[in-house]
Amino acid sequence: MTSRICKIAAVLVLVTVMLAGCGTQPAAPPAARPEPPKVDPKTKTLVTAQSIDLDTLDPQQMTTAYDPHNMMFGYPVTLGLKNDQPYPFTAKSVTATPDGLTITFELPADMKLSNGKKVTGQDWIKCIERYKKVSPYASDFDEVKDMKADGQKVTLTFKGPNAYFWPVLASSYTALIDWEEAEKVGKEAFGLKPIGAGPYKLKEWVRGSQVVLEKNPNFTDFIPFVKNHGAFSFDNIIIRIIPDNFTRISELEAGNVDYVYDVPAEFVDRIKANSKLKLISAVRAGEAYLRLNTTKAPFNNVKFRQALNYAISRDEIKTAWKGGVEPVYTLLSPAQLCYSAETEAENKAILKSDVAKAKSLLAELGYKDTNNDGYLEKGGQRLTVTLQATASHRIALTVLQAQLKTVGIEVKTQEQPGGVITQSVKDRKFDMTISTWWWTDPDIWFYGLHSTGSTGVSVWSSKETDKMLEDQRKTVDVKARTAIWSQLSKKVAQELPIIPLYHLYDYKAIRSNIEGYQVSVDGVIYWNDAVKK
Repeated sequence: MTSRICKIAAVLVLVTVMLAGCGTQPAAPPAARPEPPKVDPKTKTLVTAQSIDLDTLDPQQMTTAYDPHNMMFGYPVTLGLKNDQPYPFTAKSVTATPDGLTITFELPADMKLSNGKKVTGQDWIKCIERYKKVSPYASDFDEVKDMKADGQKVTLTFKGPNAYFWPVLASSYTALIDWEEAEKVGKEAFGLKPIGAGPYKLKEWVRGSQVVLEKNPNFTDFIPFVKNHGAFSFDNIIIRIIPDNFTRISELEAGNVDYVYDVPAEFVDRIKANSKLKLISAVRAGEAYLRLNTTKAPFNNVKFRQALNYAISRDEIKTAWKGGVEPVYTLLSPAQLCYSAETEAENKAILKSDVAKAKSLLAELGYKDTNNDGYLEKGGQRLTVTLQATASHRIALTVLQAQLKTVGIEVKTQEQPGGVITQSVKDRKFDMTISTWWWTDPDIWFYGLHSTGSTGVSVWSSKETDKMLEDQRKTVDVKARTAIWSQLSKKVAQELPIIPLYHLYDYKAIRSNIEGYQVSVDGVIYWNDAVKK
């Protein structure tokens, strides 16, 4: 697994990339509600809330983009409301050659950073040169052969046809920053007070409490589906850090917060019933899946892997999660590029739950319940496996344990931090894990299904899948690339090196007096035309 599990392309968005809080029970009301921020009545202020504090405000050093990053930094393109194609964002135009070897975008002639400093195409290249030194995602540019600037025009030339680079340009990771200031003050200082070219600039950051942003009067964008292309209507944005789920929602209900972008599923009905609030539901661009250690018995036997699959009811997981997830049977969620509803339906017909078939396959493999204790044995040994997951997947952990017990498999569950699970996978010292990938482009699977996956945690590979994964990277025609991903999903359904489980819904809530915003398929919010009534 790579830390890109939480890297989702976003445009002026309060991106929900956290797994924390999903499916947990509401906490008891705290003894005292935190004091709401003091808001100047003469200003137009949007108050938002998120559960997680930030490590850094520097978009090049961060591993995950949150509210402040996406409001402070403007990047060249957006993938639009349907995640279907690139559109201009801070660049006034963007084009790509049909062979996928070149991408060109042009910045406006009068483009400025939030501190008033003018920027050129060469400044963007300087930013990327720093990015390649300090970013955990520096490998994004491994396939870029050359970067050239001609005034405001930037041309990227790739080593070969490239079909998966658009989400990189459509994220705050590749935003314009004041690279001279960053070099002058150093990484730590710039992370505390960065300078960008987004619609807002930093006014104050109180760790563990709030981030206060103020309007950037120099901001301009070229998004074709919004009306306002200049400074936003809100003078200030206050992002409050409220880790407790109950408190975060209570502050929204009380009117002390206008918008919450990480709403746990158990609060959904409560928000729906409140006429002063609106629920925003979006599909997360990625999925959770059961990762199997195919290097050891019995997981190296395809019949055993098939038995595991047939024992699993994804619908039961959805019910237990109170609708917070949706079953998946392919490698992609509907919010990802190259998703195919047709392939999803075909795979569902093959992989849907069938307990009788699961028991039959296990019997074929020689497993029997010889002592009538409800568990299968073979060679005098009980069929016992270990399943690891993070706390965010606790519901699925419990449901899977019960479902596999139904067919006679004893499952020992381990709730572990993500880093511990990742290391156990790298060391091949695991049986099964609930793992996740989150990224708008399906190429994220390259790191888990290709024999040379750079993360060192390739779950399974073959010459056939290697070729398909390599071909999809070079196939710039969306229809043709989608067909390759359909083939890959069907191959996985046959071999089951992993078992697709579900994608999550990201729930956000906003007060009804906020109007004019637009929401993309994966929950990206475009605030350009938003107003508070």
